[in-house]
Amino acid sequence: MIEIEKKGTQFYCRINEKMTIYQAGAMRDELLGAFRDCQEMEVDLSQVDEIDSAGLQLLLALKHSAKTRQMPVHYINHSPVVVNIIQLFGVDAYFGDQLLMPSKTQATN
Repeated sequence: MIEIEKKGTQFYCRINEKMTIYQAGAMRDELLGAFRDCQEMEVDLSQVDEIDSAGLQLLLALKHSAKTRQMPVHYINHSPVVVNIIQLFGVDAYFGDQLLMPSKTQATN
């Protein structure tokens, strides 16, 4: 499930589900639908507890489409699994968003 909140021409999206090949198609349609109607987007990734290469491709495609339109898309509150896959594939610089890893104490609580 994706929660989408519109604030003028800015959209705030919170992804509350897995980002795997099984969800990628429907998620793509939902995000791109919101994307067409806004001038800036924030995507909160804090609730993503599983992501695979299809989910990463979706994040890359959204960022690429935004750059083509010269529209800012910011990924915020990256969950540990999102940070891991971004670093695993070495695409952290492409995203240009600040990646914050939770402390080991927070991760175990």
